[in-house]
Amino acid sequence: MTTATALPARTMAGVSVIERQGANAQLAHRLMFSAPDDCKFMSLAEMRRDADEQRKRSIEIQGSSAEMLFATHDGQDYLALGHDDFALTNYAYKQLARNIGLPIETVARLRPETRVRVFNELWQVNRNEGKHDMQFLAEKLDGKLLLRAVTGTRYTRLWDSEVLETIDSTLVKAGWVPAHPTFNYDLSIPVEQRPKALIRTDRYSFAFLFTSPDANATDDDLGGLRKGIMVWNSETSHKSFGWSQFVFRNVCGNFLIWGMKDGKTKRTRHVGVVREAFEVFAQDCRELAGELTEQEMDQLTKAKRIEYAKDDEAAIKRLNFQGVSLGAAKAGVEAAKLEINGGDLSIWSVVNGLTFHAKELANEEDRTELCTTAGQVLNSALAAA
Repeated sequence: MTTATALPARTMAGVSVIERQGANAQLAHRLMFSAPDDCKFMSLAEMRRDADEQRKRSIEIQGSSAEMLFATHDGQDYLALGHDDFALTNYAYKQLARNIGLPIETVARLRPETRVRVFNELWQVNRNEGKHDMQFLAEKLDGKLLLRAVTGTRYTRLWDSEVLETIDSTLVKAGWVPAHPTFNYDLSIPVEQRPKALIRTDRYSFAFLFTSPDANATDDDLGGLRKGIMVWNSETSHKSFGWSQFVFRNVCGNFLIWGMKDGKTKRTRHVGVVREAFEVFAQDCRELAGELTEQEMDQLTKAKRIEYAKDDEAAIKRLNFQGVSLGAAKAGVEAAKLEINGGDLSIWSVVNGLTFHAKELANEEDRTELCTTAGQVLNSALAAA
């Protein structure tokens, strides 16, 4: 959770991949812990089947804004394009509303007949301004065409099925396994019975894998550290394509991502260069080592060895000075004294105490903020040591 610092863009066959130091913990929290339960998968194979089947049902269509007409029938709004009628999904409607300058919340409050009349009238303005080429992603389901997304002609689609196939043939083949979310789950439920950190909605996919415990059988005395990677993508222009590499502490329901020297986040937008960026991703997956380097272990061992404060009062005061609320600081220091978090007031224990407390917070944004602050505490404390 180091502070994001821009690095020079990596060049490969002309591709521009934006690189930043550290893992994107905020993105992990937002995607993994906010996803609906029916979008969580028990295995990568199950997630791949879902992506593969949807890709087979999907149809990409080129069209013009001048050809678009809207209608409603039996409570369902449609877009007529050429000889086909496409039932509008909520996300596609949101994209179309943005095109005509209306918030989706306003659109949703209109009566169906009023809604399509407004769309047709405002779209007429677009037609009068000239022809605009567009891309439409549709899905054939139960004999009906559903419009999943509307994008500009610059958008280059990278399918989830392609991304997941690469993960399967490189990382999984090398012994990496999907992690499991630890917030909002009863820890008494066996791990194999919990959904894994594999999320796929109609807008984005997210996969979080780490090295198998069997691949790091030796006791690291740090609570079970693993190399990890997160990968996210969107077929519908909702998100960029990207991946983060990091070190993960797999213990006790904590969600702590430790910054490491070689850890970084890479991403690119879904434009023409995304195909070349995908090749960079595939190469990274083939080269990503499962073992922690000596330098990485030295950094984390240092955090365990150095005292953060002399006593509870001093630790709470220092945390509060570093931006942790007084309540969270007190709870974090108390949790730091638990054996599973280190049991003392070292930098390691205090930071683990904060993330341990974070999982007790009801609000997802509060959990993310405290975990992010914990990473800042770690970095600043090590820098000052």
